[in-house]
Amino acid sequence: MARETVRDKAGRYLLEGRVIVDRVDAHMVTARVRGDGAIHVARWTAGNWTCSCPLQAQSSYCSHIYALRRITAVDLNKENTP
Repeated sequence: MARETVRDKAGRYLLEGRVIVDRVDAHMVTARVRGDGAIHVARWTAGNWTCSCPLQAQSSYCSHIYALRRITAVDLNKENTP
């Protein structure tokens, strides 16, 4: 069985209702995303995506950020979006 990709995991989180958007305004989007082991905070602030999960320190985008990005349009005009 193939390992679930980061993008597939993000889609599953959305389908399972694991993304709770807490704040949306012109400067920030924040959500709590219940992963497979913990709840993490994914955020867009001033054009940057961050997450409280340990994977965020190792990679540009984790499944929590991908899940939040799939339901927001804060950077549609930015090139090289995943």
